Amino acid sequence: MNAERLAKVEAVFARYGPVAVAFARFFSVLHQLNGLVAGSMGMPWRRFLLFNALGAALWVLTWTVVGYYVGLHGAGIAALTHKFGHAGIIVALIAAMAMMAYLYRRRARPQRPER
Repeated sequence: MNAERLAKVEAVFARYGPVAVAFARFFSVLHQLNGLVAGSMGMPWRRFLLFNALGAALWVLTWTVVGYYVGLHGAGIAALTHKFGHAGIIVALIAAMAMMAYLYRRRARPQRPER
């Protein structure tokens, strides 16, 4: 961790505060620095505790749902993987990333006033 990365983490925390605490569980670097940054930015400990617990619950829920889904559909996923091979997995990942980028750009684009 260097000063530049720490500055970026502090900027995210300053802008999003409690939401950053809750979703820091999903990002390794943020997860490790979560308490340090919250303390250095002056977040009250009760608020930190609440949003950190919320983030932990979301993290557990997410991986429980993923595990449950893979458990239910594991045979189908394995069959598709076998049928399409590595190329199919790569195409599916590229399609998913393209969809996420499209949705992000659409949300980030300023709305034009209606005439």
